[in-house]
Amino acid sequence: MWKSIVRTVIPMVVAVIVGQAARIGLSLDEGAVTGAVIVVAGYVYYHAARWLEERWPAAGVLLGVAQAPSYGREVPVRVRVVPDEESLQQTLTKIHAAVPRAVPRE
Repeated sequence: MWKSIVRTVIPMVVAVIVGQAARIGLSLDEGAVTGAVIVVAGYVYYHAARWLEERWPAAGVLLGVAQAPSYGREVPVRVRVVPDEESLQQTLTKIHAAVPRAVPRE
């Protein structure tokens, strides 16, 4: 879980820094500019880092941790379905109707 948190927070920290740097020298509404720049910068940074990580796994360090998070191992689940007699008969009838019949030779 720690890796997923770090890999989410790092792009946002970078986005805030870029957002603050971008508004220096601009005479626009501070809140609107900062908010828009932060969202765009975070999006671009995260996807650029993921793109680089796909090509060079060590580039994952740009997201704070050079390894994608894992959420536990996959556990196979076995399910046993026991249809009632009527459902089973209907299913078998449909299957029987769908199977092409061989034409007997004379």
